[in-house]
Amino acid sequence: MGQRFELLTDSETDQIWSEFYKHISFRPSIALNIPFVFTSPTTYSIYDIKNIMCTGDETKWNAYENQISEVMKELTPCGEYLFALDWQHSCFRFYPHILSNGSTCEKSVYEQPEADLQRQSYNAYYPTFIPNGDYMFFFPGNFEWGYLSHPWHQEVWIYGNGASKCFETCLLDLGIPKIAESNRG
Repeated sequence: MGQRFELLTDSETDQIWSEFYKHISFRPSIALNIPFVFTSPTTYSIYDIKNIMCTGDETKWNAYENQISEVMKELTPCGEYLFALDWQHSCFRFYPHILSNGSTCEKSVYEQPEADLQRQSYNAYYPTFIPNGDYMFFFPGNFEWGYLSHPWHQEVWIYGNGASKCFETCLLDLGIPKIAESNRG
């Protein structure tokens, strides 16, 4: 291991997307008039991240990325991973307990070694906690909780009872307003 992100193979990617579509009922859309493109399996909260996405303030962006990373570390047992899916792009296992050497995940590039898949190397961009043009999803393999981001609505959805509470404290401390919630589950 030793790396914070581990690229999934094509077959692993297909398998986890299939599971994701089943558990989350994800219906991608760029239309702003479609409010819910996810169906949460449990309680969820929605947060407005426009003030992070639109300001161009790198200090705010980095603070957000670092705090979200800390919450994911808190929610993930040491040595375990989360799936990190970047819709229509590369997907990864994300190990939140491995340090990123002080840098954020923004604009990071991992070069896949040729020997891994018996093909030429290519660049795969790590997903960020702030959507950079596509949906980003972080969740454990059991789908108990998840962090789902919507690039066009500029929102983050958090589902899972325990996770919702952890993220709520973090996001409200960062000045990120909660705009909706449900009490399912």
